Amino acid sequence: MNKDRGDGGEILSVLADNLSDHDLKIWFPALGPKDVRSSLRQMARQQPAVPRQMALPAKNTETKNTSTLQLEEFVLYTDGASRGNPGQAAAGVSLVDSRGQEIVGEGLYLGQTTNNVAEYKALLFGLEKARSLGVVNLAIKLDSELIVRQLQGRYKVKNEKLIPLFVQTEKILADLKSYRISHVPRSENKRADQLANEALDNQQTNC
Repeated sequence: MNKDRGDGGEILSVLADNLSDHDLKIWFPALGPKDVRSSLRQMARQQPAVPRQMALPAKNTETKNTSTLQLEEFVLYTDGASRGNPGQAAAGVSLVDSRGQEIVGEGLYLGQTTNNVAEYKALLFGLEKARSLGVVNLAIKLDSELIVRQLQGRYKVKNEKLIPLFVQTEKILADLKSYRISHVPRSENKRADQLANEALDNQQTNC
């Protein structure tokens, strides 16, 4: 690396060399990743040199965290709970890292809807949470066999209320670097179920 670039140039060069195409598309949607890398390298060459005592560390934590998220697979558990079909419904999501530590555990009240709609909305809620953290590799586990089979392409989506939710889910999944989705028994999805029911209980308590 050319030391005359200064630290600003070094940072731009590191970004150009290490950011994934996925990140570049998110940050610079109007340009292709190749053009963005070229522009970053050009700006790096134009940065003035600075005294070394003013330099930032060559490796920054943010870049390291981004690289880790690109490699690590997280597990997403989601569940939709509906008291009545249709009835008062809520979503629960639990996002767990590769060490088994829960980094997101949250419920969301959904209002009056069917159980299957609640299941899809729970999954969408969980996917948005994962995306907001920069997670790109997911193992998704649901206890709704219908939703899993539809997303695997084994069942057709015929219900008009589910079609737009299915399409929205497919779009978010397509942006992930990798994902796998599987059906699990309710006994393995207790945390998401607990969060959904807590959201329902809290809503009814506040009414």
